[in-house]
Amino acid sequence: MLRVVKTACPLDCFDACGVVAEVDGDRIVRIGGDPEHPFTRGALCRKVNRFLVDRQYNSERITHPLRRGSHGWERIGWDEAFELAASKLRLARDRHGSLSVLFHRGNGSFAALKCMVNRFFNLFGGATEAVGRYCAGEGDYGTRLAFGDCQIHDPIDLRDHSNLFLIWGRNPAVTNIHMMPVLKEARARGARAIVIDPVRTKSARYVDHAVHPRPGTDGLLALGMAKVLLDRRPVDLVRLAAIGERVDAYLGLVRETSLDEVARRTDLPRATLEWLALEYFDRKPATILEGVGLQQYTKGHQTCQLIAALGVLSGNVGIPGGGVNMMNWPWREIRTPELQAEAARTSPSRTLPVSRLGDALASATDPPVTTAFFMQSNLVNQMPDTPAIKTALSRLEFVICLDQFLTDTAETAHLFLPTTTFLEEEDLVPSYGHHWMQLMQPVAPPLGESRSDLTILQGLAERLGFGPDMAGSAGKWIDEASKPFRASGIGYGALKAAGGRLWPSRSTSSPRRQRTR
Repeated sequence: MLRVVKTACPLDCFDACGVVAEVDGDRIVRIGGDPEHPFTRGALCRKVNRFLVDRQYNSERITHPLRRGSHGWERIGWDEAFELAASKLRLARDRHGSLSVLFHRGNGSFAALKCMVNRFFNLFGGATEAVGRYCAGEGDYGTRLAFGDCQIHDPIDLRDHSNLFLIWGRNPAVTNIHMMPVLKEARARGARAIVIDPVRTKSARYVDHAVHPRPGTDGLLALGMAKVLLDRRPVDLVRLAAIGERVDAYLGLVRETSLDEVARRTDLPRATLEWLALEYFDRKPATILEGVGLQQYTKGHQTCQLIAALGVLSGNVGIPGGGVNMMNWPWREIRTPELQAEAARTSPSRTLPVSRLGDALASATDPPVTTAFFMQSNLVNQMPDTPAIKTALSRLEFVICLDQFLTDTAETAHLFLPTTTFLEEEDLVPSYGHHWMQLMQPVAPPLGESRSDLTILQGLAERLGFGPDMAGSAGKWIDEASKPFRASGIGYGALKAAGGRLWPSRSTSSPRRQRTR
């Protein structure tokens, strides 16, 4: 008899879809979108629609621990795997101190309990962490410099109130597909949409206008638009002064900007530049939807600062239907010092840039890194200078990798620990594209001998002497992780009672607006 289970997708995406699975016994036979999800409304992307074939039941998925031997990979049991991993971590700490152990958690899942690896290594005494975001770190940083935080308007607010959408460096028709119905419905009531992108993307087919600046000139374009507004419209200098620092320096920069020079360097006619700025001001409330591409250049954070300043200058920040929307980032609130056991670490923190990990490992000598622990990441495949990373990892004494497949990173490891998929584990799923929080509920038992990241960390903690500080069910830790949202009614019990989904504000009729300092 088929049973139906609701869960949530934790992949690195704006949308964090609601998922419905049909299960026959212990086997998942179908997954689809949850039609009751207020934003994703029953649709899934191609990647998740194919998840059962491509990931869940792929014949290449590894579901038992592996140790690298003299003739390649050898199957071992969990007890042996835990003892081996714990002994290597302990040996590195005893010989060189805990900073000789490197760990890295990537973006394989945005479920909240993946940050328990930080708690684990703080309880271990501290470790060296390979840090750096894979896509949007500069944009997040620049937005926080401008506003003090990185938040967004909920898409439902934008659908109902925005008169103009500036889709700046984002391609929602491909990478944010559930925003497309929002745009369609907003345009049906009279809103307009403009794509700003160097490339004529798929999204350009569904908007009123497309503007194509030269790649890497988005910050200059924002500065030129600000110049137009400062010269020709009653801009909001009071709000700018209230939330900003060095406002006089910014305004001086705007006043000195030559529109002819901006037009030349952006490859846009001056008339287009002026029209774009005045459209943005005159069609209030207007919203900016930023993508990650525009900040992946030198000083990308300053690009996002300039776009944020333009939003404030125009009077489009702090009002329904407005805002400068890079991404929501509730994980910053979830990862409290208490949850991550920061007081337990006995070594000073040390970080290495993951984007230059090969060189960074070679230069880390006090102490040298001898052992590495990777989860939720295929950094060998994803980071620049793959040969340098491979060479650096080959020099380490021991590498542990948690994954479902023998990826390029796993192939550098000495020990492989098989993990569950999102359909086999319980967790909390926030979103960086909307404000709903969801329970990721287990749909089927773990395949083979696979274990969740949390239970793997707990097994290691028991053997390293701090098991009680990591112990507890996923439900217990979800409740801990959701404490910062308790005033909004978010907690494990509340999420279970609500069917796995809650809005983290007091009322769905009061959409969160972008905060300012």
